[in-house]
Parts: sequence; C-alpha cells; structure tokens
Amino acid sequence: MLLQRDEGRVEVVAEQAALAERFGLERLEDVFAREGEVRPEGIKSLVRIDAEGESLYVKRYEFRPARELLRGALKLNPPIYSGPRELHNLLAMAEAGLRVPTPIAAGEADAGGRRRSFVALRQLAGHPLSELPAPADPLARRALLNQLADLVGRLHRAGFWHRDLYACNVFVAPEGLGLLDCERVGRREGLPRRRWRIKDLAALDYSLEWPSERERLRVLYRYLAGDAPLSAWARAVRRKAERIAGHGKKGP
Repeated sequence: MLLQRDEGRVEVVAEQAALAERFGLERLEDVFAREGEVRPEGIKSLVRIDAEGESLYVKRYEFRPARELLRGALKLNPPIYSGPRELHNLLAMAEAGLRVPTPIAAGEADAGGRRRSFVALRQLAGHPLSELPAPADPLARRALLNQLADLVGRLHRAGFWHRDLYACNVFVAPEGLGLLDCERVGRREGLPRRRWRIKDLAALDYSLEWPSERERLRVLYRYLAGDAPLSAWARAVRRKAERIAGHGKKGP
C-alpha cells in the first residue's frame, strides 16, 4: 500500500511510513535540501543516511525533461530518471521473489521546465559482484555461477528485464544474490523479448571478467534449461557483449 504525501508529489510505502517521517522523506523540498554526492553529469546525486544501525540511500535526479527527451531520441537505450518508477519496479520485483532493496518513498514534480525526482531505499546487504575476486574453491566458484544463472532465469521468467545487468548491479550476500539500480527495469506478460534477454546476458558476460569460456557456456546452458539452442544463443550473447565493449566501460 502506498500513502500520498506532499500534496500527492510523494508516495510512501505504508510499512516504511514511520521511517520516512523520521528522516524527512515525505516532502520533495526536504529531500533535495540534503547535501549529497553529485555525479559528473550533474543530473544524479546520491545521499547516504546512516540511521538506527543501518544505511538508507536517496537517489535524486534534477533535469530538464525536454532536453533529455531530445538526447534520448538519439539513443536506442536512453537513460530513465524516475524515482517513482524505480519504487514501483522494486515492489513488483520483491513480490515476484527477487531480492532487491526495500523502497521507502519516492517523489516527483515539475517546475520551471525542470523536473525533480527521487527514490529512498534501504541498503541491500552484500557486496557488488564486480568487486569480489573469483572464488578460490572450485565448488564455491561453480555454486556462485549457478546462482547467477538462476537469478537471471527467475528475473526473466517473472517477465522482467533489467537493461543494466552489469556485475556492479548484482549484490552477493549469504542469503543470495540481489539486484540494484532497477529504475530502467521493464516488464511484460510472459518472457521478455529475445533481444532484451540477450542484452541482460551480454551485460553480465561483458562485465564479469573471471569466468572461463567453458564456465560462461555452463551458465548459459543452465539459464536456457534446454528451452533454446545453446550455440545460437552463445553466439548472440557474445556478439552483443562485443558491441557493449565497443561503447566503453559500464558501471557506476
């Protein structure tokens, strides 16, 4: 259940209402008054709030929609700057059994040709897959790659595709693998289209450096579960990964 705050400009997850009130997440002005780390492009900023033994993160966007619409028209896969969209994605993904950050609140409003948008999240336990070394133990190594294949399989079977499924957005924890940066996630009834599934698989193939070629094939084989020809998918994933590599380094 979502509660309306700030004259409908902010949505608060009912179960997180006390936390949102305590840390000033119910009004856009209060959220954007906080100091935070600003990304180089000047559109996105991040605020960390250490509270009651845990960390909360607020992702904020401030931009001109008309300009970003024009820039996005020149790209096949444009960025999306929407806190409310991420909140709704996270609620749907959690309901589907995927491990994602718990959303607290999100809001959005336009003024003077500019848009302000934010989402506040509880910290997701774990560490980015991109920052962890390859497991030294062969059994642990295989288990981690199996978990990765199963995670992508569950994501796609639930009808979602991530669109930024790089290793930096996969979090590893004892309770399992989780997903971050879900503002661009799409969903449809049934499996996502083949090209979006390949894009997700290729993003992982590109961004996770330590698996061998044999291990990469084993991950893909487990993901496909006999529902599609391995060789054709392996070629398609590799071609897409090479195109991603040609666009430069991906990640936060």
